[in-house]
Amino acid sequence: MRNILVDVVRQVEPLFPKVRVTTGASTKIEAYTDDRMLFLIAELKTPVPEFVGEFGISDLHGLKALLDHPSYKGDNAKLEARNVTRDGVTFVSELVFRDGRGGHVQFRTINPRLIGDKTNVATITWNVSVAPSRAKLTEVMQLTGILAQFDQHFAVVHEDRTLLLTIGGKGNTNHNAVVPLAEDVEPSPLPTRMVFKAQHFVSVLKNVGNYPSTIRFAKDGVAGVLIETEHGNYNYLLRGTEN
Repeated sequence: MRNILVDVVRQVEPLFPKVRVTTGASTKIEAYTDDRMLFLIAELKTPVPEFVGEFGISDLHGLKALLDHPSYKGDNAKLEARNVTRDGVTFVSELVFRDGRGGHVQFRTINPRLIGDKTNVATITWNVSVAPSRAKLTEVMQLTGILAQFDQHFAVVHEDRTLLLTIGGKGNTNHNAVVPLAEDVEPSPLPTRMVFKAQHFVSVLKNVGNYPSTIRFAKDGVAGVLIETEHGNYNYLLRGTEN
């Protein structure tokens, strides 16, 4: 359970204030940013039996700090999920960290109703999917991060079978850039009249690390980044806005 929780927190902590965990036939992770422009819909490869029912986690930064703390990473350290039953419903009420020497921390979960509405995303038909190299992702993160100081959004276009990210417009008085994302891409309908938040995009790409990843775009105005770790498939969705 601990390794899986570390994996989940590594993916969600930098991006979201709260997360919903639901276990049935599978264990699912859902979250969204306060501006509701970035969503996460993830499914773990193996259900986690300790994650009983549905519960929420806030203070993800604090949870990450506990998971990283030397006292709770040793051979004698243990992590336990405690359950409670209310109104006939059983769910995880707290995570208990034990250091094996008598010390412990009780980390409380939250009622999922405090997270807000469940993520309700219709089935998305992706028009373009590419799997850039790690070097290309690093280039995109660096350039997009630099230019996002001047223009907070990016768009995506085709040109000569190259998929390009554009930051700033040609007639814009601010700086602008064109960043090649992938070459030899079959032309397909793209959300050319939509723009996406550059900050959210860069933040998600920072989570890729050395894991396999796919960047996707739907003509209806959605961008996606799928990251596959050893424990789960993390599907990030960015909502576009009219340019």
